[in-house]
Amino acid sequence: MTGGPRRWPCALTSCLHLSTHNSSGCCQHQGRVGSESVHDDNEPKAGGTLSRQDRRAHRRSRVLWGATLMADGVDGEVTCTVVDISAGGAKLMLNEKLIGRDPDLLSVVTPGERVTLSVRASGSVPAEVVWQEGDRAGLRFLIDPADVRARFPGVVPPD
Repeated sequence: MTGGPRRWPCALTSCLHLSTHNSSGCCQHQGRVGSESVHDDNEPKAGGTLSRQDRRAHRRSRVLWGATLMADGVDGEVTCTVVDISAGGAKLMLNEKLIGRDPDLLSVVTPGERVTLSVRASGSVPAEVVWQEGDRAGLRFLIDPADVRARFPGVVPPD
């Protein structure tokens, strides 16, 4: 085969690793399928180009936390899973049953919408939806990064 190594989707559904993958998972996850342990996205990429992680203001930690999103004026809540978190925001995986089924609840995850993210074990954080694509969404927290670190001690990494 020409044109370089073949790329495969990683067997870990939350993996965003962009390096070469093979049929048994990404090169960083060999033997870890189904594990919550993942590679460190904070390492600079080779070749002199900055990865998306390197351009971010805050370092992120991978987590798998059950949570809900609520917005003023919308009846109900959106169930989701927080898949990564930083002092500045979080990436969410939305409940797949919601997508395309309930327009009122889906409006909660419209970019620009102000929401409250409630994490079952750690309380609530005010946030703004900054992007939404399919069953994924990104939030920007509306409180000071030091306050975010205090709400999630030992999880949110220092910058």
